Formats: sequence, C-alpha cells, structure tokens
Amino acid sequence: MNRTELREVFERKYKSIKQIITEVLGEPIPSLNDPDSGRLDTKWKSDNDINAYLFMFAHENEIRLYVYRN
Repeated sequence: MNRTELREVFERKYKSIKQIITEVLGEPIPSLNDPDSGRLDTKWKSDNDINAYLFMFAHENEIRLYVYRN
C-alpha cells in the first residue's frame, strides 16, 4: 500500500468515527479549519456536557479522539 492509499484509508476511518460520534452527541461545532493545513479536526459539545474532539494530521497516520466532561 502506498502513502496515498494509506492516507485514504485513514480519511475513511476518520469519517466513519465522525459519523458514529455525531449519531451519539449530535452535530459537531462549526469549524474554521484551514483546508490547506493538512489537519482534520472536529469538535462536539452536547447538551449533557459531554464533549469530544477528533483530529488527524496529514503527515501522520494517527487518529486521536478525546472525550471529556465539563
């Protein structure tokens, strides 16, 4: 698998995780991400004070998810 294919696999997984979290916590907070930054990040703030932060960098094959409560 080359680098481009691997990136596509990670992007699909990111979208899948994002969809699951959205089903549980609702729509994410609108983001002001720079599309050229190489970073994907999504944040949620639910009505029951459970928050989540999902992100991934273009140069690393790693997805991170933080779930926390205020």
